[in-house]
Amino acid sequence: MIFTRDDKTQKVLARIPGSQGDDVYECTLEICSNPLCICNVITIQFTPYPPSPEPALDKSITVDIRKRRVEIGPLTAADTSKKDKDFLWAVSAHIQDDDYQFLHQEYYLYKHAVTNRADISSLYAEFPIDDIEQNGDMIGYTEILPYGDYFALILDEQQYILVDLYCVRLECACVDTVMACILVNEQKQTGEEVAAYRIDYKKRRWETLDAQDNIPGVVGDLETLKQTIEGAYPKFYRRLRERHQQLKTLYMNCLKEHELYPPQHASRRVSGKVGRNDPFPWGSGKKFKQCCMTKAR
Repeated sequence: MIFTRDDKTQKVLARIPGSQGDDVYECTLEICSNPLCICNVITIQFTPYPPSPEPALDKSITVDIRKRRVEIGPLTAADTSKKDKDFLWAVSAHIQDDDYQFLHQEYYLYKHAVTNRADISSLYAEFPIDDIEQNGDMIGYTEILPYGDYFALILDEQQYILVDLYCVRLECACVDTVMACILVNEQKQTGEEVAAYRIDYKKRRWETLDAQDNIPGVVGDLETLKQTIEGAYPKFYRRLRERHQQLKTLYMNCLKEHELYPPQHASRRVSGKVGRNDPFPWGSGKKFKQCCMTKAR
């Protein structure tokens, strides 16, 4: 493993094997500060460590943590010297899965902090406007803010991720969250949706959706689940309300950008029967429930 964080200084250090032993560098990680951007790219500046009185040429590489690819940056191919190529080769030859996981963690923590500090009213995100206005599609919080807080749950020694979805139509006054419970497998990857709930965060009232499709006993009974989440997240309902408002603010920005604000077309009613098992909008292939579906019946 090349990259580590020094316990005393908290600096990110890199140890690059060389012909005469390891060369140690202090690393500066440059990450895009847009909380909505999912480029997954980190530019790393390498400075000899500890600092030497003799001038040394700083080195820079770009790492795509999603594609797991290392490139020299920001030099062009014509500017790339043999030393730069040798350095790139040394990093590429010795970087391991643990290094990509380390960089991914650094990337996520930075993006998460940027998201928490962001002025939501100043951000622009694209929404599926026609699907929202014509079909009442609900939108997942992390679908729009991918590095925002997410809810996790451990129940009966099984881990779950809770995906919260909301109606963002500006004229809708609902106070509902649809919460999809997604199973996390042994490889720490999200998998099967095992349950879905509608939560009235104002009255703190829960109801199970699609009960006939749930696996009995996987998530436990509704009251146990409710108490477990409330215990893990003391401000759970307030957070749902705040996340709902944030998405509505971002959606309003999107409508303004498309010159659809105020949304006069939003008064059109949905025609036809609302489907119960349409694809999840964030591409997981799971189910999702449309806005106020049960209330319309």
